[in-house]
Amino acid sequence: MCRWPFGDVTCRLMHYLINVTAYVTVYTLVLVSVIRYMTIVHAARTARYRTANRVVVMIVAIWILTFPPHQLLLQLLLQLFLQL
Repeated sequence: MCRWPFGDVTCRLMHYLINVTAYVTVYTLVLVSVIRYMTIVHAARTARYRTANRVVVMIVAIWILTFPPHQLLLQLLLQLFLQL
């Protein structure tokens, strides 16, 4: 059986980051779909929401909302501080 050479903490952190990026990917694709729908169906009414700055803000919001610390991340941080 192969072992992760970088330790238990980094292994758990990698699993957490893989899950976060999977959720971010899905939410970003949903955002792209919504913007395309708004562009095609409601072009004039939604033009003010479809600016480049607002889209960047929405993507940053997706990252922030998807990245909240939960039980696993808190356990990892505690383990890191206890090892110091």
